[in-house]
Amino acid sequence: MSTLRVDTLQDRLGTGVPSLGGPAFSATGSTSVASSILTKLTPNTEQFDTNSNYDNSTNYRFTPTVAGYYQLSYGMRLATAATAYIVLWKNGANISYAGSQSNGATMTLYTSSVLVYANGSTDYFELYGAHFSGATQSISEIYFTGALVRAE
Repeated sequence: MSTLRVDTLQDRLGTGVPSLGGPAFSATGSTSVASSILTKLTPNTEQFDTNSNYDNSTNYRFTPTVAGYYQLSYGMRLATAATAYIVLWKNGANISYAGSQSNGATMTLYTSSVLVYANGSTDYFELYGAHFSGATQSISEIYFTGALVRAE
């Protein structure tokens, strides 16, 4: 009878990654934004934050402490239809966005998802949004989620 070697989950993930998985978070919020001004969004209510990498009170940013590839998803829902976009920034620069021109109907949800690399020490991610409706607009829902999918 031969024996089969079974690697532990920790062996497969690598050093520095918790054995039950890497950092993951989910945060939501709402705010009001003036027209035609790119504004930092503030998802301040955490559903979970497995490794305390999401700041929900000061900078509203995700700063992963494990190097690797992360799946980040984000979106916003406007109270009324408007031409708008939501932007994911990495270290202060735009890396991904979702947007749409309003057709006068009820197009209100703007979402995107992206796979990104984070170095585990200095990289951070945050959201900005803008709309062009001519008046201050309520963003009734903001969401920002992420999880490590592969350690470096």
